[in-house]
Order: sequence, then structure tokens, then C-alpha cells
Amino acid sequence: MAPHSFVFIALFGICMAATAYAEDKMPLEKFVAGVRQTVGIQCEAAKIQMELSSSEKQKDAVRPALEIHCNCLPEEFEKAIAPHGGASSTVQVSKEQAIGIAKVAFAACTARGLRAQASSTCMGDEKAAVGVSDRSGYCACMSESLDKAADDKLMDASITAHTNFEKKVQARLKGEPEPKVEPTILDEIASACRERHRN
Repeated sequence: MAPHSFVFIALFGICMAATAYAEDKMPLEKFVAGVRQTVGIQCEAAKIQMELSSSEKQKDAVRPALEIHCNCLPEEFEKAIAPHGGASSTVQVSKEQAIGIAKVAFAACTARGLRAQASSTCMGDEKAAVGVSDRSGYCACMSESLDKAADDKLMDASITAHTNFEKKVQARLKGEPEPKVEPTILDEIASACRERHRN
């Protein structure tokens, strides 16, 4: 599983964009409009990526992004803003409130994406299979563990995993030793499942 893939880079970008849209005090409808615009752009980008994919492997890699940006985020964002009056609400919200509302949707969709990616790619992930004797058992363990993990924990883990990946890339580009990175719940789950199904 690659938490730094297209899906999570895009989600991370939307989260950063939501932070940028949020002002110290603003009508909720203004914040909603900005986030919806960004989600729409990401949806169109995923559709183009799918159209340009020439193999099933490439399409499989894009499908989670398509699902998240075109279906999940619009749906979960509507749920998140509903208790606050919905998309046309003129209620004033603080920056912290606005970001908190958006993060509910981001967490749900990040978690959904991780679970979908684990389900669709685990059996073919040779790196994950190193030292594993029962691939099916390992993948079932991963799916079960991810299903049990809280959405917000998976979102935090995916952001940390992306940050860790960027640190490693920068170190390699500069010819520096690979930096120590912060382990995440994703690492813990993979390690536990690998140990359970080790050769």
C-alpha cells in the first residue's frame, strides 16, 4: 500500500486548500464554495487521469481517487456541514470551526481510500508480501485492521506517511542519509499482520 500515492497527495492538497480558504471569521457558505470548487477540480483531474490510463493496473491506481473526489468528498462534506445549516448557511464560523468541519469529511474519505486501496492492491503488492507465507491471510488481516481503525487516525497517518515520503525523497536528491521517520498506525498494522503471517 502506498499512502503517498495520487489519492493521498490530492487529499492532502485539498486539506491545505481548505485551510487557505478559512478566514478568522466568515460565512459558512463562503468556505463551502471554496472547498467545493477545489473538490470539483480534483474530480475532473481524476477523470482525466483515468482517461489517460492505458492499462488496468494504471486504472486500478486511479479508481480510488475518482471515487473519493467525485463521490466520497461531496457526500461526506454535505454531511459535515448539515448540522451547521448546510451549504447556504450565512452563519459566521471561525477558522478553527471551518477547518474542523472540513476535516470530518477528509477523515472519512481518507479512511475510505486507504481501505479501498488495501483491498484492491494488497494481493499484488510484492513489497508488502516480503516475509509473508500466507498472502491471503495477511491481506485479510490488513483489511480487518483498517476497518477497525478510526477515520481520524487513518487521516493523520496518511498525512504523516506522505510527509515521511517527501523527507526521504529530499534526502536522496541531496545525497544525504535517509532520515529517521515517524512510524504511523499504518506501519503498526502492516507490521502486526506481517508478523502474524510470517514465513
